[in-house]
Amino acid sequence: MDYFFLNYGAIDIILTPEGKHVFLELNPAGEFFWLERAPGLPISDAIADLLLSPPRIYLPTSPPPRC
Repeated sequence: MDYFFLNYGAIDIILTPEGKHVFLELNPAGEFFWLERAPGLPISDAIADLLLSPPRIYLPTSPPPRC
């Protein structure tokens, strides 16, 4: 997340038939509300706390990838 200057992101991962996890993409505005309801994770509260806290400075460790 720091690499892309993001405070939040939702990743998509699949599990192959061989049992290997494969990263698909990072969604900077991915949905998470279903996670709050099912296991009861306080994600909205954590995001609100982050937005109300002092800003953090992010410095990339290397240039962004070329597409």
